[in-house]
Amino acid sequence: MFGATCNQCGSTELESDPNQGATVCTKCGHVIEENLIVSELQFEEGSHGAANLIGRMVSNDANYKSLAAGTIGNNLSVNSRESREITLENAKRRIKSIGQQLRLNNHCVTTAFNFYKMALSRRLTYGRRQNNVYAACLYMTCRIEGTSHMLLDLSDVTQVNIFELGKTYLKLSNALCINIPPIDPCIYIVRFSNRLHKLIGTDASKVRDIELTALRLVQRMKRDWIHTGRRPSGLCGSALLVACRLNGIHCNIRDIIKIVQVCETTIRKRLAEFGDTQTGRLTLDEFMTVDLEGEDDPPCFKEARKRQKLMLQELESGDQASKFESEISKFQKMIDDKLESLRSEKQKRGRSALEGNDTDDEVITEDNAVDKIIEHETADVLTRVLNDKDTSTTVLEKLKEFRPTAKSLGLGTNRSSGLEVILAETTPSQPDDGELDLTGIDDEEIDSYLLNDKERLSREDLWTKVNSEYLQEQDKAAEEEAEHPRVKRKQTKRKRAPCVATTANEAVETMLHEKRISSKINYQVLSAIMKSDLTESIMNDIDID
Repeated sequence: MFGATCNQCGSTELESDPNQGATVCTKCGHVIEENLIVSELQFEEGSHGAANLIGRMVSNDANYKSLAAGTIGNNLSVNSRESREITLENAKRRIKSIGQQLRLNNHCVTTAFNFYKMALSRRLTYGRRQNNVYAACLYMTCRIEGTSHMLLDLSDVTQVNIFELGKTYLKLSNALCINIPPIDPCIYIVRFSNRLHKLIGTDASKVRDIELTALRLVQRMKRDWIHTGRRPSGLCGSALLVACRLNGIHCNIRDIIKIVQVCETTIRKRLAEFGDTQTGRLTLDEFMTVDLEGEDDPPCFKEARKRQKLMLQELESGDQASKFESEISKFQKMIDDKLESLRSEKQKRGRSALEGNDTDDEVITEDNAVDKIIEHETADVLTRVLNDKDTSTTVLEKLKEFRPTAKSLGLGTNRSSGLEVILAETTPSQPDDGELDLTGIDDEEIDSYLLNDKERLSREDLWTKVNSEYLQEQDKAAEEEAEHPRVKRKQTKRKRAPCVATTANEAVETMLHEKRISSKINYQVLSAIMKSDLTESIMNDIDID
């Protein structure tokens, strides 16, 4: 480097490394320069005499470098551009166009563009339409700045469904952690009053009075909790309707509907809710001069209390109580009659099964007599089994009588002890008395195992609800089976023709032909062996019978 000196020692013996871009003093070792990026522009002459820029143009917010070097022409313009830069330029142009249609100032447009850059840097624009993102950024700006623009206005300008636009707006506001303030209905009063003045042609002097009266009504609605959870257009429409009639201007509900774009039912409902408040009972002079300090309850709370009062009145009224008592007594009588009939039938069956009926032997037919004999025999067997204390030993003793002996099996006497050992192992050492061992179990634990009537009924109802479809299918299948019973067809088995063979060789060949034993056997070679003279002579000596 010509004319350069060291800042530390003043020596001119400097050494430059072009690969590392560093300049070092060889005398003291001080690094004078170590930067590859330069701030000045350098040009070089091309093959055709054109001036080319050396290096690349890198913007401050670029995420990668452009690969192509910029070519400088006569107007010194750079031809290479990044995709991100093009996207931001298109977004800024489109946001500015929408803002001009909505008559937004430059500050709102710039704020919306900054919101878009934040969404783009966090990859929130991927998978969404650009118009939805532009409109959502503009609406967030309008909500923060407090302008009188609604989401419906952006939907009309961009020709996007209002529900899709609202969904995109909520996604972006939550992802960017932007606290959107609640809507104040008062900011729409001036806008709607001006549109009403153009629609019905009111006097310009009364427009200000209508606006002040409507603002006062909306503020009172806010104090009485009517605006919470409601759209501002419905509140503004009802307030404008009341304000026009209070100031002596004839205005219909249809005119208000054309301005605020809500249905008639919504406006009438807001008027009814405002009429239930204490402010709704005041006169015009009292309303314009007196400010009530108290606040009414929300409309939803009032409706819930009204429903509860009606239910209590119905229950406390004599007619309803007598009606319920008559119905309950009717059902109780039906239940008692049914239980009594079931109890009497059960008692009759028990007496007939245990005592029998010896007085009516002449009337009993032969079939009934057989049934009675079978019942008595079954009862005797059951009583004998229940009275028998040690049934396991008797059963084993009876089994020993039917077991095979060593002589019948052709075995010696020393091998007959195996079955005795097995039977000895199966014989229980202590007979079971039939009682449950409850040692180590508390009463609370036993109570937790048992269900009361309420729990049993609840589980039964739950099981019925879960398996309702299956039960319906079973009932339907049973009805169909009863209406159209299936006729089972008898399956006839085909009898195989007996194998007729004169010699054993023919029998073996027939068996191999009908049933192949294995796929790994060469049956052709086997049949050739069977047909040989030696094999035929051996097989002929064997008796087939």
